[in-house]
Amino acid sequence: MGRTVSVRSRTDRSRPGRHSWAFDGFEIGVLDMKKNVGSLDSVMRVATGLVLIVATMFGLIGLWGWLGLIPLVTGLFRVCPSYMLSGFSTRTDKPDQPPP
Repeated sequence: MGRTVSVRSRTDRSRPGRHSWAFDGFEIGVLDMKKNVGSLDSVMRVATGLVLIVATMFGLIGLWGWLGLIPLVTGLFRVCPSYMLSGFSTRTDKPDQPPP
C-alpha cells in the first residue's frame, strides 16, 4: 500500500486574506491576499473582461478573447497578482485598515 500524505489549508483569522498550506506538517506556502485593486481600476477590469468574453462568444475575435477572464476575475476579487509582486496598489485606503 502507498503512504498517506497529509495536506491541509489554514486561514489565519487574525489576518484576513492570509492562507497557508502544510504538507506532512511542514508549511509549504503562505499567500497574503490583500486587496490591491481600487474602485476605478476594478470597474475598468470587469468591463474590459466582459467585452473580450462577449466578443469571443459572438465570433468577433478569436479564442484569445477568453483571456478576458483574467481582468474579469482580478476586477471582481480586487486582487491582482502582478500588483502584489511589485508592491503596487491602486486602492486609496491603506491595505491594513478596513474601508470606512
